[in-house]
Amino acid sequence: MKDRTCSGLFISYDRPTQMLVVLERKTSEHGTISDQERLRFCFADYDNLDSQVIEQTLGQLVLYSLEKLTPDGLGFGDYSDLLDRISEENIAVFSQGLDMSNPDDQYSLATLMFSRGGRMKSWGMVERAIGLFEQAAVAGHHEAKRFLDEDLPVVRPRMEEKLNKRNLG
Repeated sequence: MKDRTCSGLFISYDRPTQMLVVLERKTSEHGTISDQERLRFCFADYDNLDSQVIEQTLGQLVLYSLEKLTPDGLGFGDYSDLLDRISEENIAVFSQGLDMSNPDDQYSLATLMFSRGGRMKSWGMVERAIGLFEQAAVAGHHEAKRFLDEDLPVVRPRMEEKLNKRNLG
């Protein structure tokens, strides 16, 4: 029997907070809906950046998210190097607008750092990301807890194999 799960992106914008949130929404054949946050972007934190840079980056991130909905991609383009182009400097700029005592901000930065650390083979960054996921989960962040309980046990062995490392901390 074929898997009849549908996936899509749900994008919302909260005008008072100037917050854009992108969720991956999966609907099972039984109608069960599950959402996973893929991107959270507060425009107010980046009002000093050129609007064209913001538009291009957000557009690429949305297209990258769409490409990841299916194993073979959707044919929009090759965005595989998108996260590779995010530098340590960009992470620093991104984290400037974050409140690291806020579990949502901890989760957002952890997600970015975990992806970047894996791509750049930076164990320090991966370990810091896992630490942020743990902090957010302890503070009650459901997505961080789900990542630690469900995703990390699956991803960790694959990442260890990819990066040829057996101790992620």
